Amino acid sequence: MAPSTSCEYLPPSKKKLANGGGVLVMGLPRSGTYSVAHAMRMLGHEHVFHNLDVPLQANEVWGGLFRAMWACLPYLREHMGLPYFAKKNPPPTVFTRADWDNLVGQDYQVVADISVYFAAELIGTYPDAQVILWQRDIDAWYQSYDSGVLQGFDFHSPVAMFARKYIAPFSGVYWHMTMWYGIAGWLQAKDINGMRTNARDRYREHFETVRKMAKPGKLLEYRLSDGWEPICEFLDCLVPDEPFPHLNEMNVIKQMGREMNTNVLYLALWNIIMHLLLLGIGALAIAQGYRYLVGGKTGFSRVLRWKTTSG
Repeated sequence: MAPSTSCEYLPPSKKKLANGGGVLVMGLPRSGTYSVAHAMRMLGHEHVFHNLDVPLQANEVWGGLFRAMWACLPYLREHMGLPYFAKKNPPPTVFTRADWDNLVGQDYQVVADISVYFAAELIGTYPDAQVILWQRDIDAWYQSYDSGVLQGFDFHSPVAMFARKYIAPFSGVYWHMTMWYGIAGWLQAKDINGMRTNARDRYREHFETVRKMAKPGKLLEYRLSDGWEPICEFLDCLVPDEPFPHLNEMNVIKQMGREMNTNVLYLALWNIIMHLLLLGIGALAIAQGYRYLVGGKTGFSRVLRWKTTSG
């Protein structure tokens, strides 16, 4: 059971990122980010961003994330074309402070999980945010990330690749492609073998970047096994009576993986059927109108001939 998000233990500042406060959760995916995101809610942060909580059909959010990815992950611009939903309104190649505020800064106090793609940009944009970083053993992380994300989301099966190329454009949803582009851009590879080859290097670079860029006094080096005390001391808040949450995000990832291709397929089929139905109705209306016009002209000609003959 997920922990209660209502809590009387509030940190002294609940400012949003755009207002000079907030928390950047910089742990890597498959290292406990979902648990820490829930812990932040228990400490009184009501507005926490974690991509596992974003509805699949929230195109405004997924589209905004893609625009940030396109600007901040050069691999995408150099090696991958724009997806179907971004071609009419191409994303920027520079993501400004106003763009970040619009995406997360104005609405959220805490950003987790997606920070892996934007560590340097988020710390640079919000230097007064408090940064929480923890480091799982690299080999244990790699195995979990490979099985939970690279395989769990089923990006590389023939069905998934067919769905991305031919089915997704008819689905009307963005999240399928945004998730794929984010992983490919961060790992700098389009196939699973390249992603696996690069994963450990991206792991090391992430921690080097965070430690280099975080301001003195703004970085907490944390271990999940340490529980509440270090986080509460860092954020200057009371320690809750409730246990520190340890959520199994793998179950959520597996569920999303199962829904990813099936939802895209069902939505695409529904949209195709509706379009065909509308086209059929339109064609029927045109045919009926044509028959009426042709029939009307024929009938009018017969009346004229009858009057001429009668006269």
